[in-house]
Amino acid sequence: MLFWLSLQSCTSTRQASLTGFAYGLGYFGVGVSWVFVSMVDHSNTHWALAGLLTLLFCAGLGLFYGLFAGLFHGFKNRHCCPSLLFLGLWVSLDLIRGWLLTGFPWLYLGYAGIETSLVGYAPLIGIHGVTLLLVASGLLVYGVSIRKPYRLLLLAAIWLAGFGLNLIHWTQPSTPTAIKVTLLQGNIALQDKWLPQHLTPTLNYYLGQTYQHLDSDLIVWPETAIATYWDYIQPAMQAITHTANAQNSQIISGTVMRESQNQAADYYNALVVFGQNSESADALSQGYYHKQRLVPFGVSIMKYFFLLLLI
Repeated sequence: MLFWLSLQSCTSTRQASLTGFAYGLGYFGVGVSWVFVSMVDHSNTHWALAGLLTLLFCAGLGLFYGLFAGLFHGFKNRHCCPSLLFLGLWVSLDLIRGWLLTGFPWLYLGYAGIETSLVGYAPLIGIHGVTLLLVASGLLVYGVSIRKPYRLLLLAAIWLAGFGLNLIHWTQPSTPTAIKVTLLQGNIALQDKWLPQHLTPTLNYYLGQTYQHLDSDLIVWPETAIATYWDYIQPAMQAITHTANAQNSQIISGTVMRESQNQAADYYNALVVFGQNSESADALSQGYYHKQRLVPFGVSIMKYFFLLLLI
């Protein structure tokens, strides 16, 4: 609502764009500053360079709100309902931010509604729908404050309906019986995890812990549990896979995968499933999932990051 009010006082598109950029810089500066930690702790970047890159990254993201505010100011007097224009632009820019230059779908406003009754809408309209309802709620509060009391009824209806929707169980468990799950976490320091001399001890730790918990239906290893390529350690995994098959146990692990294409290779932060196979207890059952959204600077440098810096 305060952002809306600040835009009402802008007298030019330039002023509105700067106001929107300042809002975006503060919004992402507070909410996305964790990329500084990713660069310093995970990528061994000097703190001064990491601070500069974090500032530039947040400023680049702030451009979305600068564009939003400029468009809103330019078209609000030509639109019959500025509130609907505000809502439409907000959600549209969120969608573009989640796609443009590989996308950055973090820090959507709708996530603030998780602990409210608006979460009841999430199974039906998703995160962008919840974002729209939160922004609409702010605009309705503003409407009440300027003596449009009927908007209070609409605001109450939105939130009460969300409470009712939250009582509905939209899905049911696919299996009627409970399963036993074991989560393994080696807590290996990141500065040691990727050192070659730690590869064998780390692999032995997870294998040893897995053998002790084969009475579980599902055993879960963490992300990139073994710090090397999956095809490199795959031969060492065959014994535990056959044993898990025999025990009707299944193992899920995060890993690093590479797929060769001609003389080049694509690399993926991936999830692999191996172990129990319902069709054949003797077969190696494997499924893969390549992570679609990598943490910026923590596990990836965005393909177009330096282009974004130039912009």
